[in-house]
Amino acid sequence: MGTWSYSCNCIWYFSFFDGNGEKEGGIPPERSSTLRLRRNYARLNQEVRDYSPPPNPETSQSGMELAINGGDYGSVGNVAAVPAGGASFFSMGSVCSFLSTYWPVIVGVTAVVAAAVVISEIIEKEEEKRPAGEGDVKIESVNFNHNGDPAIGSIHFHTGVNCDGPISMIYPVTGGRIKADCVMVPSLMHNAYLDVVLTSSKEDAFTGTLRATNSAIGEKIFGDCSKSFTIPAKGKVTVQLPLDASTLPSDKCIKRSKTLMFSCDKLETHFLTNCDITAYTLLKEPITPWSNPKQPYSKDQPGYVSTVILDFFQNKNKSEEIADVTLPYAPADHRQIVNIITALNGGQFTYDTTSGASFYTAVGDLFKYLKFNRDINLPGPHQLNCTDCATIVSSAAATVGIHCPMTLIIWKGGFSCNRIQVITNGAPQWRFPFEGTPYVGRFSYHQINVTDDTPVVPTSGIYDACLKIDNGQYPGLNTPPKVPLQPVGLASSETNISRVNVPTNTPYNQQYYRERLVLNGQNASFINTQSDVPGLSTDMTIPSPSEGRREYVDMVKERFNIVETDFATAPKSYDETDLLKLEGAEDLRIEEKYMMETKWKFTRNGKEYSIQRYLCLGEWTPADLLAHVLSYFTTMDIHAHEENIIGERSFSVADQSIVFYEQGEVYNIKGPDARGLASELVDQMR
Repeated sequence: MGTWSYSCNCIWYFSFFDGNGEKEGGIPPERSSTLRLRRNYARLNQEVRDYSPPPNPETSQSGMELAINGGDYGSVGNVAAVPAGGASFFSMGSVCSFLSTYWPVIVGVTAVVAAAVVISEIIEKEEEKRPAGEGDVKIESVNFNHNGDPAIGSIHFHTGVNCDGPISMIYPVTGGRIKADCVMVPSLMHNAYLDVVLTSSKEDAFTGTLRATNSAIGEKIFGDCSKSFTIPAKGKVTVQLPLDASTLPSDKCIKRSKTLMFSCDKLETHFLTNCDITAYTLLKEPITPWSNPKQPYSKDQPGYVSTVILDFFQNKNKSEEIADVTLPYAPADHRQIVNIITALNGGQFTYDTTSGASFYTAVGDLFKYLKFNRDINLPGPHQLNCTDCATIVSSAAATVGIHCPMTLIIWKGGFSCNRIQVITNGAPQWRFPFEGTPYVGRFSYHQINVTDDTPVVPTSGIYDACLKIDNGQYPGLNTPPKVPLQPVGLASSETNISRVNVPTNTPYNQQYYRERLVLNGQNASFINTQSDVPGLSTDMTIPSPSEGRREYVDMVKERFNIVETDFATAPKSYDETDLLKLEGAEDLRIEEKYMMETKWKFTRNGKEYSIQRYLCLGEWTPADLLAHVLSYFTTMDIHAHEENIIGERSFSVADQSIVFYEQGEVYNIKGPDARGLASELVDQMR
């Protein structure tokens, strides 16, 4: 076998001497290989670790030899045995005598061990870089996915910021090696296997054993495995290589990368190729809004979990371990939600403190997963509100199989809050919601996550990724010390009574979410219906009106007297060509496009504007659609205009946006002169 050359242009080999001074397992340079080097390194390392002196050091010796040949440089060192006298280690004189006699030996052994470690790392790195072999038998491809069945392999998933990959779940040899991804659910795996396609250019049939061996660097994804095979002459065969998944944790979500080294052997071992694997593990199979149909993979099928989203929530925590917290009001697997909330609060997102608008939730409570997928790869800050936070947490939990529904806190006319710290990309500050507006301190509603979909009771656990409450003794005062607390599995409320009773100047030591959030004397109640994220917003999805928001949407209708008889239903076909007719509109671009919603951005007179259009499709009525759009603003600063000023009904939101209905469509115009632009649009449409 030829010499394996390293990038440092050196050849390293180990030899081990037995007690009689004879070489055992020596590897001359002309016969060296990385596999033999690795075996002898392991043996050397174990001998050093396990060394104990022989009973009679005068008649028995043991030693090690390290030979390094590299160009003009060479070094050979022999280490003699170290005799150990029983009592010599228990007196200072004996210790000093021992050190003076054997210090060179100790230093030599230490140097050998250190060199062995360095050499091993070099060997392993070089093995991982090794290109595919040039023999008669070769690997064509590998495949961890078998119609998305988590019992025997990887589930379906998407890669890339646009969720447009991979092209196939079959990973071929490219550039001399294979790079493959997989998403596993260890708790469901049994009889898992990897499809390995082998080809042969041999003139005769060939029988051998296919082996997959882990590189020594890093933690294993799968255990080493092997499978015998027979391949016809100049033919092809698919080997179902059994996967040992016992090395994958089933109680936490991880991302792990590893190189598997493939080889086959009959009379001698023949290297085939290296496969760089990135594996993700989930607690359970994904649930709604994600899908994993047990059918062949299609890159155009929406709904598969996104590895970009899995990466975001894993990388932000910088650890495979989940937070060590106790959640007395939540199921055990909900501890993973702590990591999700921590990642979301990692600095890329900030609350919309002007109007509390929603950016990642479409009407019908669908998750705008493609927008989120793209934005988490951009520096930000990206604006959102409480509905977005709850939607993201619920959807992220669902990727790993955890059910974490959403609920709302509401009251007719809104409710006032204590000072809070909202999600931000900057230094957190204790503030009232919407400071600087006429409705300072008031939410029209607030959305959070809850442990289950039963009606909220005092012992229900609450998760709030949007804000931190004050866990100090005086949550209603601006008196230090204020103690920020991110609600994760916190008990919902002290009582079922809607009125909060936490006297401002009296110390309060209980940990109840609503009592610490809502201002003393205010009314605020959890809605009766909890909801899941029903689906993902795509260009093929027409959602239904949200049942989870129905109670609050009806409240919005009542507040603004929105009734069906006020609206025309004939839709107006309005598109980019009409927008281009707007005076001064430049750099027009589509930022988001879904079946029911399109968002354009453009500049006008040097100022940024956005237009969101919602189509009245499917089960939607004009009144439902308009009320739903208004229901996603958390500010109370929403005012109805006089009839027929802009469209059939129109509203101003925090002096920042104009929302109006016209001929079967709802528009949300945002910009410095949103009112003037909305009037021009309506005139143009008519």
